Amino acid sequence: MKNILAFFSFFILLSNFSFAQIGIGTNVVDGSAILEIESTDKGVLLPRMTEAEKLAIVSPATGLTIYQTDSVNGFYYFNGSGWNPLAGVQPAIEKTSNDGYRFVGSPRAVGNNAIDFSLVEGVPSGTYGARNNNAVAIGNGVLASNTNTVAIGYLNTSSGDRSVSFGSNNTSSALNSTSIGYDNNAAGTGSLAAGTNNQAFQDNSVALGMDNIASGNANVSIGTNNTTSSIDAISIGENNQNIGFYSVVIGRDNNNETENTYMLGEGLFTFGGTPNQTVVGFYNSPTGPGTFSVGNGTSDTSRSTALSVSSTGTIIAPDLDISEITDNKALITKEYADATYAATTSNAVSFTTVSSFGPNFSPYNNGWQIPRFYIQDGRVYLEGLARRSNAVFVSGETILTLPTGFRPQSNRIFTAGQSGNQLRVDVYPDGRVVYINGTDGGNDYVSLDNVSFRID
Repeated sequence: MKNILAFFSFFILLSNFSFAQIGIGTNVVDGSAILEIESTDKGVLLPRMTEAEKLAIVSPATGLTIYQTDSVNGFYYFNGSGWNPLAGVQPAIEKTSNDGYRFVGSPRAVGNNAIDFSLVEGVPSGTYGARNNNAVAIGNGVLASNTNTVAIGYLNTSSGDRSVSFGSNNTSSALNSTSIGYDNNAAGTGSLAAGTNNQAFQDNSVALGMDNIASGNANVSIGTNNTTSSIDAISIGENNQNIGFYSVVIGRDNNNETENTYMLGEGLFTFGGTPNQTVVGFYNSPTGPGTFSVGNGTSDTSRSTALSVSSTGTIIAPDLDISEITDNKALITKEYADATYAATTSNAVSFTTVSSFGPNFSPYNNGWQIPRFYIQDGRVYLEGLARRSNAVFVSGETILTLPTGFRPQSNRIFTAGQSGNQLRVDVYPDGRVVYINGTDGGNDYVSLDNVSFRID
């Protein structure tokens, strides 16, 4: 009988607990709570663990709560997909005793007047944060370790005084250096590296774009895969190499080894020890010092130079097409001039004797130059003495007529000569050489030596 009573008593008590509330430290439990704990000198202690231990929990239930003891410590709860601090997605901010700012609970020291809004989630172990006066560190795994430095983004480091780094994996390690983008390194005083994987190693150097290197003082590399490694050198474009002091290279696949050189084009090249060059065009054949040259090659194995001017003024143009020179003032090579204008019998000026005189004129003869003409560089020259049948010159009469190809484009006026006298002689587009006026002084001749005109 006693056993039966004990069984029923236990069953009734168990049923009451199934529907009742639990109070610890209090007899009155709030109606909305299944458990109420009341104390004025003790608290509730939840499970404490490291971040690694937290992440190792297998299949955590939604709402599971723990206290994390390392990294950014504090209460964390599992929301069904990940762990979050109870204060929100990001920790709260607090002001430090030295007028700095950091996330609440951050164990890192902060410099005077510094701002440290950095995290160390999933980054390699090391020193992070705003560790010096007036420094700013914002992001994950960032370090601003010198005075007045700024590091913003992911795994950026600013260690030079007044240095700045923005983006990801950038380093600014010198005074006033700046790195912006991804994986850039500004290591020289006042240097700038911006873009992707650029290196500015020396003072006042600049590397902008992708895979550029500026390794000399005041060097500039802009574009893709350019390198400058001297002093005050500039490379702009793609795949250019410039090791010449005070030189500029613009284009692609160019290589300069000389100082004071300017290069513009593709595939151009200069030898070391030949300074003061200006090279333009494509795939030139390197020439001597102090030259201006134009390359007209097609590849690295097929180089040629269309035009080269030396420091002494010598012009070399081995590939110039002489047949296309039609202007008498066109630039020609010394080789062509020697071959064309040399003072030899075969290349001497060719004279043509006048064969068409006016009715009252003829050659003077008696040992005097017979009237003749020639053309040189697009200009017609007349010379010789013409005699009139008597000394009475008549205005408008024809002295002689020039053949086609030796005539001016428009009317021309000239002064013809006699002994101490001057005569006006006109030449017309139809080839007529005509006496107009002047004092004949009783002379029966006229000199044509001053008559010369262009035919174009």
